[in-house]
Amino acid sequence: MKTIVVDIKRKIKKNKIPDFNKNDSYISLNSYSSYLLESQNIKFMTYHDILSEKDYCQSILNIYNEIENDEIFVNSQCKYYLRDVAKYITLNSYISYIEGWLKNKDCDYIRCSKSSISNLEQYIQFNNVTVVDNIDKSFYLEKKIGVFLGSIRSGLVKKLKSRFSRKLSKFSYESKSYYSLFSSIPVSNHCEFALDTSLYEGLIKKFITNNKVRTVAMKEFASTQPYSTSPFYIPFTFLNGRENYFRFQLYQKLGLPIIIFQHGSYVHENYFLKYNEITSSDLNIVFNEYTKELFYKCNAKDVVKIKPLLFNKKIKKIKKIKKIKKIKKKYDFLYISYCTQYSMSGMYVSSEDSIISADANNIFKRHSEVIKLFGEVFVNKKICIKIQPGIHLGSMNYIPLVELAKKYDNVTIESGDKLDFLFSVSDNVISDYYSTEFLNYNLILEKNISIFTDIIAMKGIVKDELSEFLFLLQDMNELKNWIVHCEGNINKKKDVGMIKRYTRDEVDSFSILSKKIEQLNERD
Repeated sequence: MKTIVVDIKRKIKKNKIPDFNKNDSYISLNSYSSYLLESQNIKFMTYHDILSEKDYCQSILNIYNEIENDEIFVNSQCKYYLRDVAKYITLNSYISYIEGWLKNKDCDYIRCSKSSISNLEQYIQFNNVTVVDNIDKSFYLEKKIGVFLGSIRSGLVKKLKSRFSRKLSKFSYESKSYYSLFSSIPVSNHCEFALDTSLYEGLIKKFITNNKVRTVAMKEFASTQPYSTSPFYIPFTFLNGRENYFRFQLYQKLGLPIIIFQHGSYVHENYFLKYNEITSSDLNIVFNEYTKELFYKCNAKDVVKIKPLLFNKKIKKIKKIKKIKKIKKKYDFLYISYCTQYSMSGMYVSSEDSIISADANNIFKRHSEVIKLFGEVFVNKKICIKIQPGIHLGSMNYIPLVELAKKYDNVTIESGDKLDFLFSVSDNVISDYYSTEFLNYNLILEKNISIFTDIIAMKGIVKDELSEFLFLLQDMNELKNWIVHCEGNINKKKDVGMIKRYTRDEVDSFSILSKKIEQLNERD
């Protein structure tokens, strides 16, 4: 019997799907491959038939812990490289288990034409490799047009105008609201040096056991592309990537302060937060009391709390604007789906509390169950499932949620519309995780919101505090019971003080930041 590894990551034309021979043995490496096999009633195994999700994640975290205790890491000033190394630690482990599983088997490999560093034929020898080139290009084109039209509705013209400002285009997320304050920090562009990647290279050589994975990993920072420097200071929003690392090291050599704006909600534990945002910074700018306390517990040097403008739009105002355009309520429920693991199989383990399959099958199962629940049980309730645009644009693995949802008139899969618009036309919110959007005080106050806490978990006191204003769900049965009690009105007494602790306080942000930047400029 032949063993065939199926690793199709792009949507295939309906009439061009490969025919699978039932006499062969199959291994599926992602959710779309599983869907294609199931559509032909083919039995198959998945990655986690070799190793459970929990054991897989723990094996990766054990390597992270080993790295943290390694002398070259302990003595380095560039600990932020751990996150980049972690991607290849995960890939190395992912391939190692598959390679061991396939040993002494007669194996073929089927993949799509999309290039990816996780395509297995780069690392494992197969008898035959079949590249499926029947990509559904019309689907991807249609979705790209839809995303473009959606961006026009959500203010593309205004965004394009802002891009004409050279300064503003360099800032990201919340820092755009305060860019004028940073012009007082002078930056010299006459400091030339090579990016220090010694820690990254040392860890790759020491902890990546697969020579082919090591070769791919060493190319990550091998580019000779020149870096562009800016004559004005640009604060950071999470320290990640070549350009940010170069600017970070430049500012250090020039004796400039490292200022980092809050990037996420941080309710869920993240292994890399302390290195990529907290201990690397001279000043952390955060949005609420919870994050301020968390950062100080993680040995932050200095933390200042401001009111986030980006995440505190008034939902009622959005409704009013949309009412002028005669857009009324569209959905009873909005479901914010976790899609990060759909980016590439087996590439990222971030926490012992996030037990997500390397092949994303457990999170895909959850999304499939929600579709079926509304399509077959709550048939009189309309739900919109929001996914990341990349799934429909071809930059992420394809997930067949559209195919599952088209059987039901009350289920919509949305990749184009922005979340702030979808909030305004939905009564209730379901989420796989505590989204950054929940920094919006008005949203928390005005909407019924439930969050799953099983696959992407949260710990102890954080969980207790969030339960004061959110519904925390452990499984699909609890979701079902919650839906029954949602009738469009706020059905939970909410602790306003606790909401502010996790969203924002009313403070004079410009005055606070101005004074803090002045102090940084005066330091030796």
